Amino acid sequence: QAAWRPSRESWLAVGATLLAFALGSFRLGSMGLRGDEAFLFLFCRWPLAEMIAGLRSVDPHPPLYHLLLRGWMSCLGDSEIALRFPSLLAHTLLAPLAYAIGRRWQTARTGLWGAALVAVSPFLLWQAQDARMYALLAAWSLACLWYALRVLAIRVGDPDRPGVYAGYVLTAAGALLTHYY
Repeated sequence: QAAWRPSRESWLAVGATLLAFALGSFRLGSMGLRGDEAFLFLFCRWPLAEMIAGLRSVDPHPPLYHLLLRGWMSCLGDSEIALRFPSLLAHTLLAPLAYAIGRRWQTARTGLWGAALVAVSPFLLWQAQDARMYALLAAWSLACLWYALRVLAIRVGDPDRPGVYAGYVLTAAGALLTHYY
């Protein structure tokens, strides 16, 4: 049996992912926190019970991003880079997700175009450098789309069926717990 060797397209997808990370991390901590970011920084430092109660009235958003950021801050600090890094990681995931979706939907070339466009999109790069939930929402949404395409391709008796359905439900729930649509 021949050993698996990555294709040229796989290497280019890795390159697009690294490009997304490099462009997103460029001058990540050079700006001070803006209004929403500064509020989120202070809000995530509230006592946990007050923060959760505040998600209903003070900052009405689903709790997932706030709880993740709170845990992140407790482990890695609260500098501008530390606050924005979760968004950068979520943005970096967009390139391989776009590649996987394009490849499943059409061809590897379509996936590469999607990964490249995600990596250099000014709007997505802006979200990658913003300590808000929007890059994470985009990652959950693309992952959910990838699972939706897999659900549409399932045949009766497919042994992967339960995992595909579970992946779809979990990624959709992740998106819903990150931001109200």
